[in-house]
Amino acid sequence: MSDLIDTRLNQYHLIEIVRRGGMSTVYKAYQDSLDRFVAVKVLSSNRDPQFAARFKREARAIAALQHHNILPVYDFGEQGALLFLVLQYVENGNSLADMLGRPMQPVTALRLTSHVLDALDYAHKRGIIHRDIKPGNVLMPSPSWPMLADFGIAKLMNDNQRLTLANQIIGTAAYMAPEQATGRPIDARTDLYAAGVVLYELVTGRVPFDSDTPMAVLTKHVYDPPPPARTLNPDLSPLLEALLDRALAKEPAARFQTAAEMSAALLDTAAQLEVQQQSRVQMTGLYELGLDAFQSRRYNEAVSQLRKLVDLDPENEDANELLQAALDAQERARHEDQERHIDDREGHGLAQRHIHEDEVTDREEARPEAPAQPRPRRLIGARARLDGLERCDP
Repeated sequence: MSDLIDTRLNQYHLIEIVRRGGMSTVYKAYQDSLDRFVAVKVLSSNRDPQFAARFKREARAIAALQHHNILPVYDFGEQGALLFLVLQYVENGNSLADMLGRPMQPVTALRLTSHVLDALDYAHKRGIIHRDIKPGNVLMPSPSWPMLADFGIAKLMNDNQRLTLANQIIGTAAYMAPEQATGRPIDARTDLYAAGVVLYELVTGRVPFDSDTPMAVLTKHVYDPPPPARTLNPDLSPLLEALLDRALAKEPAARFQTAAEMSAALLDTAAQLEVQQQSRVQMTGLYELGLDAFQSRRYNEAVSQLRKLVDLDPENEDANELLQAALDAQERARHEDQERHIDDREGHGLAQRHIHEDEVTDREEARPEAPAQPRPRRLIGARARLDGLERCDP
């Protein structure tokens, strides 16, 4: 298709290319009559009546879809050999594909995919299958607001007309359900498989099946089990892995049966993961508090925090080891306190004895000397008589 920048299709002035695809090019355009920017999807020039019939049917079908998670169609038309759709313009043309490259937080991925499923549930109830669910067809007006776009290959479930060419498969190989890849009849569960592939890619960072050729990819969808999601992202919850296994079941009967059922399952899993995340945050906090108290030798506090953690997560080896170490240290500290108390009491008793002895000594030293006692008169007289006798002795 030649570049149509700065040309007009009816009342729409094409300004710049937003996106190119195999069968169409999307332009940013200005609509004079309503003074607004719109997106104009111009299909490749093709005079095949089957192609034109599919386009016109698509336009009428999706123009009737009014849902906040579906990109609205404002208008459609023909000009010369060109067929075009006029849609809401999303600034910068951001899509879910722009958010890929590394695994997304599981709760975020689950909630985004649930919005896409809400859009599919709305379309399925009106007899429309999208048939080309992929990240590039989910526009993102804001980081939390997905809008499903490009129902360009949608098929009315109650329409038995075959508008595809013989042996031509419409869709993208990486996201295609086994029944679609083999040309078997499709239904709403075909879209649910593709939504499961999108979710798988969001949480692991890659699609479940990849190869050098589209045909090889389709063969894997039909025959190979998808790699367990946790082998690609070990941080994923077993709950999420089980959900993905069901979404990517080979047989439609083994998958979720409606988009509403799958959306509810995704939201329930997201809620459970949030509770687990809050619990992990709480447990991390308890461990850090316990470790800090242990290192600061506040063993009673360490035991208190770590016991709370072990009550929440009895299988936590690190917490159990640290709790045992804190209990041992607490017991040693208790014994040391007891011995210190005994030593203090014995020291106190000895000190008291020394004080008592010192006091006795002090009292004795402070006592005044007794005055000399006069000799009894009898002794004095007797001594005098004795002295006299001695003097009279010849």
